[in-house]
Amino acid sequence: VEFRRHFDRLISNVRDVDTTVPIFLPAYAYPVPDGRGVRSPGMPIEFDFEGPWLKPAFDDHGIPDEDRYEIMIRLIDRFNAMLAKLAADYAEHDGRVHHIDLRASLPRPPYAGYEKDWINELHPTSEGFRKLAEVFRHSIRARLTGLDSK
Repeated sequence: VEFRRHFDRLISNVRDVDTTVPIFLPAYAYPVPDGRGVRSPGMPIEFDFEGPWLKPAFDDHGIPDEDRYEIMIRLIDRFNAMLAKLAADYAEHDGRVHHIDLRASLPRPPYAGYEKDWINELHPTSEGFRKLAEVFRHSIRARLTGLDSK
C-alpha cells in the first residue's frame, strides 16, 4: 500500500507538469542474495552503500539459504503485480502509464553462472543490463507506437 501511494504521487507530480508524457514503471528481475556487495574487482569507485544488503538481513533472521531465493521471487512478483495493477488502473483514464516486466529477462535464482548477469546482490553486470535494455527497448517501442492514436 505504501509503495502504491508513493508511485501514485510520483505519477501525479509528473502529470502536474505534463499530461502527455508516457511513464514507464520497470520493476526488478530476481536478485540473488549471495552476500556480494558493490565492491568488485575492477571497480575503483568507493561507495558509502557498498553492501551486501540482502544476505545479512536473511542471516540476521536465521532464514535458510534454500528459502532466500523463494522469498526474493515472491517479493519481486508482488512488486511487479503492484506496478502492473497501477498501470492498469491508470489505463482507464490516462493510457500513458506502462509497467515493464523484467522478471523473464534474467533467470530465476538459483541458476548456474548467475555471476555473468549479476555483479552483486542487487545490480546486474553489463551483460545483465544489456538483457534488461532489450526488454525496455521492445516495451517502449511497442507502447510509443500505440500512443500516437491516443
